[in-house]
Amino acid sequence: GVLHAMADEVRQLREELELARHGQARAQDKLRLLQATHTQLKQQLAAQKRAGESKPPDHGSEEVTLKKHNVMLEARLQDAQQRATLAETRSEQLGNQLAQRTSESELAASRIQELQHGLAPA
Repeated sequence: GVLHAMADEVRQLREELELARHGQARAQDKLRLLQATHTQLKQQLAAQKRAGESKPPDHGSEEVTLKKHNVMLEARLQDAQQRATLAETRSEQLGNQLAQRTSESELAASRIQELQHGLAPA
């Protein structure tokens, strides 16, 4: 009855938490990848800028392209950071919920055991 339902809920929360943690790991991987790409791009831009100072003006078009790419990448980076943060929050919430439900079901189990053994005061 009640214990079975509680056990089901705990199992379901465990599965949700597992999925949430996978999602969190994926979000963090994606974020790290974007951060690495962004760092490379910033280095390229710095190199372009240094090189551009000693080259003719037509060299600027490549720098403009890199700058546009950088702006897009920064937007994606921000999005990835938000997703990673949301995924982390979700995992934490589910973890807390799971801990609460687990202790509730353990408490209910021991209470039922007490009642069955006739140890609990009426």
